[in-house]
Amino acid sequence: MKCLIDSNVLISAWLFPGSIPDRAIDRSSQFPFEPIVCQHSVDEVLRTCSRKWPDDVDSLNIFLKEVKQSVKMIHSDYDTEALQRKFEIRDINDAPILAAALDEDVDFIITGDKDFFADAYVVPITISPANFTTIDERLTVENIAWD
Repeated sequence: MKCLIDSNVLISAWLFPGSIPDRAIDRSSQFPFEPIVCQHSVDEVLRTCSRKWPDDVDSLNIFLKEVKQSVKMIHSDYDTEALQRKFEIRDINDAPILAAALDEDVDFIITGDKDFFADAYVVPITISPANFTTIDERLTVENIAWD
C-alpha cells in the first residue's frame, strides 16, 4: 500500500525524533507499505524550516537526505486550478500534495493537516500519523473500519 508523507509529518519527525510522526515514517517503510514523498513537500520543508530555524539547516539537510534514501521520491505535474475546482480544496497549497497522491495512486496521505480531513476526499484516505502507526499489516485499505 502506497503512503504519501506530507510535509508537516516530515517537519515534526525532524524536530522530534522518536515522536509519533517519526514512528509513522518508520512504519510506512515496513511491509506492506511503500513510503512516498513528493518534491513539493521537500521544497516546502526546506523553505519553512530554513525560515524558522536557520541555524539548524545542516541538521535538516542530513534528515532529508536520510528520508530520501528510504522513500520513493516523486515529482508531480498538476493543474492547481483544475484540482481546486474538482475537489473544492480550501487551501490551494494542498493541491500539489493531492495531485502527487492522485498521480501515484496512493492509498494513504499521512498528514497532520486538518484541511485534508475537512475536505471530502474519498481516495486516497487521509490518516493522521497516530492512526497510521496503529494499522495492522494484515489490514488492507478495503477492510479498514473507520469510526
